[in-house]
Amino acid sequence: MISMSYRYVSARTGVRAAARVIAATLTILNVAACSDAASGLTASGAPSVPLRVINGAAVPVSVIIDGATRVTTLAPASISEVVRVPEGARRVELRPMSGASATATLQASAGGTEPVLVAATAVGSSSVGVLVLADTAPIPAPGTSKLRVVHMASKAPPIDVWRKQPDFPTPVRVAFPFLYGFTSGYIQSAPGTWELTVTPTDSLKKAGGAVGLPSELARLSLTTAADRAYTVVLLDAPDGVRLEVIDTP
Repeated sequence: MISMSYRYVSARTGVRAAARVIAATLTILNVAACSDAASGLTASGAPSVPLRVINGAAVPVSVIIDGATRVTTLAPASISEVVRVPEGARRVELRPMSGASATATLQASAGGTEPVLVAATAVGSSSVGVLVLADTAPIPAPGTSKLRVVHMASKAPPIDVWRKQPDFPTPVRVAFPFLYGFTSGYIQSAPGTWELTVTPTDSLKKAGGAVGLPSELARLSLTTAADRAYTVVLLDAPDGVRLEVIDTP
């Protein structure tokens, strides 16, 4: 706590002195707040946890955490910036402008490899559901990397997601079936370049023993680093679908 005191000299001098002390105090508090945000601590010095929201619904949503609005409007097919929340049990509400909102309680724990991820899902034309993406076994073995894929493209046709990973260059499905709202498990590989390709379901063909991937809907090339985990999100796009990487904190 910072205490303030000043000696009375005159009414005018006293006011000026008090103003200087108050201004200095506010400056110190502001610097402390900035320092807390940069260090991943709350104002009280407790750990804070990064959280991001994926809007896979068809309507904009507001993000309300523990009763306070943290994101006023999150557009469909978008991912929020990092919102820092105190460690512990948190209540997250995703509220559309009209239609039913959805809530979830999650446990925010410091020290994770990725932000806590919460997703809004489409329920009808105007309501939303909520998913908390489980952070299951994200830590790669030393010298390797991990990657998972999340399907949040509500308007996409039935799809397959294929991967070529650094230690296995032949295309294979990430998972089958790959339905809206699905989160794959983490796939471990040597660090290097991954190629992710989205195609309509059952579009795989073979010609002369070579495997081709016709009718591509989206493609992403991602170079991974050792000892890192990555989440790739499939989202709606004006011309179909797109793949977007969520940064680690």
